[in-house]
Amino acid sequence: MFKKHSDKFLLILSVSIIISASAYVKKVPPKNTIEITREELRDRLYGSWTGMLVGGLEGLPHEFKYDKEPRSSLPDFQYLPEGARTDDDNDFELTHLYFMDKENTLKLSYPRIVEIWKANMNTGIWVANKNARDLMDKGFIPPATGAVENNKPAAFNLSGQFCTEAYGMISPGMPVTAAHLGIWYAHISVSGEPIQSAILDHINQSQFSQYRNRLKRFS
Repeated sequence: MFKKHSDKFLLILSVSIIISASAYVKKVPPKNTIEITREELRDRLYGSWTGMLVGGLEGLPHEFKYDKEPRSSLPDFQYLPEGARTDDDNDFELTHLYFMDKENTLKLSYPRIVEIWKANMNTGIWVANKNARDLMDKGFIPPATGAVENNKPAAFNLSGQFCTEAYGMISPGMPVTAAHLGIWYAHISVSGEPIQSAILDHINQSQFSQYRNRLKRFS
């Protein structure tokens, strides 16, 4: 089941990469290029996507538990003892990628995002994202939903990073494109310093295609 859904979203990521590359080439002709095979790119997409999902799920048992004091040692690692499942950290990206692919656009308009969120983002969301969703019911649209004056956690929430990694993945070797996409979608829920932090994360994600060590697949 995990591999079936993984392959589906790898296809969506691949299509998004083609759209992203086309948009980038029109604006900024590349001065330098790096050539990799389709299989190498797919391998790195698979590794990035799998690492993001596993990392998020394996981190859940530790969430909010060490706010005052760090844990003295880490517990024995257990590989998804309860099996894989979806999580809010990834739900936003999965949903956005689906509609980006379906509607053949990199930047879904903010009014369109409001429609998508109202139809799909109604359970299992918290803090700045939950506030953004509630604001949409009151008639706000991004970036107002992520403005600090309307959404106080937007000033410090980390969702600008852990809800936007995929936009770096669909911009391999194109850090400027990755940053622009990440900023666009991060502004749904956050603003200010979280945006600056998110930019660094998007740029780092976009560089994965240049790593020469192949990523070992999970079987």
